[in-house]
Amino acid sequence: MRKLLFVFTLGVFALLAGCGETQEPDADIEDLRVQDDEIVFDLNTEDPSDTITAYRVALFKDGEEIVALDEDDNLVTHGTNTDVRFFNLDGGDYVIEAIATYEFEGETHEDVLASDTATIEVDEVEPEAAMLDTDVDQEGIVFDLEVTDPSDTLDAVTVELRDEDNALLAELTGDDGIIQGEGLTEGVQFYNLDPDTTYEVVVLFTYTFEGETYENEAVLTHTFTTEEG
Repeated sequence: MRKLLFVFTLGVFALLAGCGETQEPDADIEDLRVQDDEIVFDLNTEDPSDTITAYRVALFKDGEEIVALDEDDNLVTHGTNTDVRFFNLDGGDYVIEAIATYEFEGETHEDVLASDTATIEVDEVEPEAAMLDTDVDQEGIVFDLEVTDPSDTLDAVTVELRDEDNALLAELTGDDGIIQGEGLTEGVQFYNLDPDTTYEVVVLFTYTFEGETYENEAVLTHTFTTEEG
């Protein structure tokens, strides 16, 4: 009986000694999913020795941190954070990192305890053009050109003036102040035209869409007639 009691006592001592060792924290990102413009996941964190002094989960895109959640956002350092959520995100590749500052063996450490990646897929949208505030008189036309390109597909924007026979009369490009991408070019004008004559404004894009390149594609045509003299 004494022998059994002695062995049991040693076992308890060994267990208590093991519990006294300081352990570094650890974390896992689990159940990661992408929902439209959101990245959602569970973050399980273990810190048995209560070493963490600061904790945050950061989201990176193209190597830059764009947003982070910390203890002010109810991020816990013990247990599971369920449905951690980053939202209103653009398309692209993202990296998630759980970053902890903690004390271990008398030194302060800042380490990434867990990381994962996620991709938000978005459908490409073709660029569009619109003519705004158009004004025509007997000598010419002036207008604002609005270009939208949410998928950043554009390489070049050209504005042409053609006559009724489709002959090219004039051409405006980036060298003439036409914005070569998304934006509003104000005061685009063609002047010194003949009165009471029909002309056509053509807006052409060079762009890449869904892997295919379009060269000088006509995306907008506007026919007008100058006023009588």
